[in-house]
Amino acid sequence: MDASSKNQRTGEYVPPRLQKPFRLAIVVVAAMTAYAALASPYLRFLSVPPMDKALHVSASFVLALLLRWSLGLPLVIVMLLTAAIGGGVELLQFVIPHRNPGLDDFLADVAGAVIAGVLLSLIRIRRQTRT
Repeated sequence: MDASSKNQRTGEYVPPRLQKPFRLAIVVVAAMTAYAALASPYLRFLSVPPMDKALHVSASFVLALLLRWSLGLPLVIVMLLTAAIGGGVELLQFVIPHRNPGLDDFLADVAGAVIAGVLLSLIRIRRQTRT
């Protein structure tokens, strides 16, 4: 891995051939999330506890990874942005019929972002110790 292939902002290697697919994945995940939020009467099985919390954690986890790998943003920004998106989704649920916003859902989103942040930090530490 040469210095030219590293992300200048983060110092981590993200192959350029993977950045575009990750950006496309962000669009796909956003579209699926919007569908799930707007079609809630048809997707009631997703709102059964604890399935809904697991879905929040996993969606935020995946979103954080995609943001990091596609845009190369600093890890703190990725975690804050992921939590802000989760909070924004919860706020939007005030105006969407058949949806109930909740602090517990927001905390599940934050947990997913934190888990992704810890995983990405461990990956970075492992790569640094191998070089």
